[in-house]
Amino acid sequence: MKKKIAIAAAALVTTMASSALAADGPYIGGYLGMANLSDSTLEQEGFIPAELSFDSGLGFGFVLGTKNDGVRIEAEVARKSNDLDQFSVVGFGSEEGQGDVSATSLMINVFKDIDTQGAMTPYFGGGIGFSNLDAEIFGVSADDTVFSYQFGAGLGIAMSEKATLDFGYRYFATADPDFEGIEAEYDSHNFNIGLRTSF
Repeated sequence: MKKKIAIAAAALVTTMASSALAADGPYIGGYLGMANLSDSTLEQEGFIPAELSFDSGLGFGFVLGTKNDGVRIEAEVARKSNDLDQFSVVGFGSEEGQGDVSATSLMINVFKDIDTQGAMTPYFGGGIGFSNLDAEIFGVSADDTVFSYQFGAGLGIAMSEKATLDFGYRYFATADPDFEGIEAEYDSHNFNIGLRTSF
């Protein structure tokens, strides 16, 4: 299922980007928010699968983009981090988790602004890229770099001719990482507040 979503994400971003190759109006921006990482199943051949759950974590990122006719194309560098909450194995109960999982990503995003003729501008879009996932579980560390994608929507509020306050939601996911023979899953729901400034 994730493979089909990833293919759809890539097709959507490519289609939207093709209409804005000659874009002008550069901007920079940054955001801070809450990252809610979904439960993950750890699977290793010969072992009973384990389930991980996580606390809400912190996410932040920086973007450099350009806008033309309501279409924004941007490069994004972001990081999300979540502490491990519970570790459980079927038939063996669960215990308080020790460790964390973080994702450092480089994405190319395309967003479509919806012109309302006012200060508030809804938008939607998505992005594709790569992420380095770093996991430390009970003192054991491993990492993997995998394809990643995201879909999102939000609301921009013009503070001045150049500054826009941004409230956004992103569903962010990756291809299943392989931590030295242990397969896992990564997807998160992210709620951000940020600021974009044109120049």
